[in-house]
Amino acid sequence: MRLKGSRSTGAIEHCDSDYPNFLLKVGEGQEENSKGSVDLPDYLKVVHAVNDLINEVFEGVETKYQDEKWLLSRAILATTNRNIDELNRIIGDIILGVYHEFLSADSVRADRLEEESRLQAEYQPELLYSIEGNSSLTHDKLQLKKGLIVMLVGNIRVADGHANGSRYILYSTCPRC
Repeated sequence: MRLKGSRSTGAIEHCDSDYPNFLLKVGEGQEENSKGSVDLPDYLKVVHAVNDLINEVFEGVETKYQDEKWLLSRAILATTNRNIDELNRIIGDIILGVYHEFLSADSVRADRLEEESRLQAEYQPELLYSIEGNSSLTHDKLQLKKGLIVMLVGNIRVADGHANGSRYILYSTCPRC
């Protein structure tokens, strides 16, 4: 399947209510034309550079990042952690403020001492730092600043709404709260 952009030059004002249905149809192979490609609806805009994408989705972020409703109505999805990290860095650099660095844990804990010793021998810090799976949280450090959006990539307390994919706005940071 290939996606082909519309010739329309209209800007995206808001997500069209048909968009979720469009995505479902694409996923089910119901939107392909006779050439095997998918024509994008007029309300979607194609951009060819990362900065153009950021400017389209987050236009005015340098002043609007404190508007919770505005901020949480925007998202850019990316296919790899490297792309996510690049997008986060560019958008984060636009927002005023100082980055704060948070280091990951460099050991594995267990309930029993013998199990903990085995796990620590098996999972050395170098191995833990090198893992680049589906989560940016596996990196050895996070750089965060007030106003950034963070997304939960695991279930913490599902009953309270803290589940994979939940998004939050970072209001403050402190070194050892």
